Amino acid sequence: MQTVCLVGKPNVGKSSLVNALLNEERVIVSNVAGTTRDAIDTKFTYNKEEYTLIDTAGLRKKGKIFEAVEKYSLLRSMKAIDRSDVCLLVLDATTGIVEHDKHIAGYALEAGKPVVIVVNKWDTIDEKDESMKEWKKDIKYNFQFMDYAKVVFLSAQTKKRIHTLMPEVLASYENSIKQVKTSIINDVIRNAFIETPPASFKGKKLKVYFAHQSGTKPPRFDIEVNSKGLVHFSYYRYLENKIRENIDFSGTPIVIQFKNKGEKEFEKEVGQVKAQGENIVPGKVVFRLYDTYGFPIELTVELAHEKGLNVDEEGFKEKFKAHQELSRTASAGQFKGGLSGNNEIETKYHTATHLLNAALKQVVGPDVHQKGSNITDERMRFDFSCDHKLSDEEKQKTEDLVNSWIQEGLDVRVEEMSKEDAIKSGAECMFIEKYPDIVTVYTIGDNVSKELCGGPHVKNTSELGHFKITKEEASSAGVRRIKAILEK
Repeated sequence: MQTVCLVGKPNVGKSSLVNALLNEERVIVSNVAGTTRDAIDTKFTYNKEEYTLIDTAGLRKKGKIFEAVEKYSLLRSMKAIDRSDVCLLVLDATTGIVEHDKHIAGYALEAGKPVVIVVNKWDTIDEKDESMKEWKKDIKYNFQFMDYAKVVFLSAQTKKRIHTLMPEVLASYENSIKQVKTSIINDVIRNAFIETPPASFKGKKLKVYFAHQSGTKPPRFDIEVNSKGLVHFSYYRYLENKIRENIDFSGTPIVIQFKNKGEKEFEKEVGQVKAQGENIVPGKVVFRLYDTYGFPIELTVELAHEKGLNVDEEGFKEKFKAHQELSRTASAGQFKGGLSGNNEIETKYHTATHLLNAALKQVVGPDVHQKGSNITDERMRFDFSCDHKLSDEEKQKTEDLVNSWIQEGLDVRVEEMSKEDAIKSGAECMFIEKYPDIVTVYTIGDNVSKELCGGPHVKNTSELGHFKITKEEASSAGVRRIKAILEK
């Protein structure tokens, strides 16, 4: 059951509006401002569904709250806003918009509630069409921070246009619980980023890695970036506007949270350090955050200090030096890309990960990206971005597609080129910034798969055998994991 809260300054007609919706005189109405002193819950039925209306005391300016009972009324009104699903901000058409109306709207905004602006006493207005245009301009100007709010003009006393209210209330609520597929929100953010890249700050550029919806009421979106300190407020507003242009969120606020890539993993690692009674984050942990999640060491040091911890920077430098050496061998074709060994069967599994990545892009969607892999001589494990559990049909299609490419006997070609040329050619890669200037690109068939990779790989897909998915499960938020084997 949805709860609708009416808020506004005294004597704007909130109680009259409740009575109009109920079609009976349930709440005391008076021309004396402040007649309603408590938040009153009333149930009513609309289109065979039950709802609760909360008529609140008129919210005065804080300087005018001089009675203890009014302070109590204010607290009850604020609690009513917190427990509501939708807020109706009631305005008085006879007095126009005043500053206090904006303050009251701010309470609902801070609580993250959908808002419908109700211009009441519309029966007192002459030349309604022209006045409505002027009111809409005034609302747009005065409520710029809430430009998503729906607006209704009505008269609670005569019940004129009262029928226009509940459809807007329900639409606002539905938008507040709307869930968006990860692939769609990533498309929106990626296209917005391409259309208008953010300005660099002190030579540093913002990079966007991944976006997903993390909650509802109001809708919340987490966007992983290289450094959230590079996000200017104007770019936040730009992305919010782009989301609203592509997805209907009218009536409800939305929240965008920028998170440094690997922030959750950082919290997990720090938690383990504290649990062991230590106060130094080991160098190997710092490097893992950098290497796996692109977490800059400067950020790790800053966040660790905030939590009263130190960082083993020397240990990180040793690990980083070893990583650089590995990158140099990668350019010579010796990088093993998730292999625990380097035997024939693991080489086959390595090639199979490329086919699996390509198949998932076709079956699940083009926004699938590899998030990690691990290969032994017994099985392969492949992590990829995806917002849902794969259906049996999706798993079967993926498996069939991989096996069809194996049966076709596709050649695996390898060539070296500059990293810039590799990107221009459409080659896919995780953590492109970690590769050397000269990279190795492996292409399977007629561009079935094209990836930056150090190898090793088979020469032809016919060498792989039969591909079989043994398990599909969640790995982390927005990431799924497939385990698979190659049968003879």
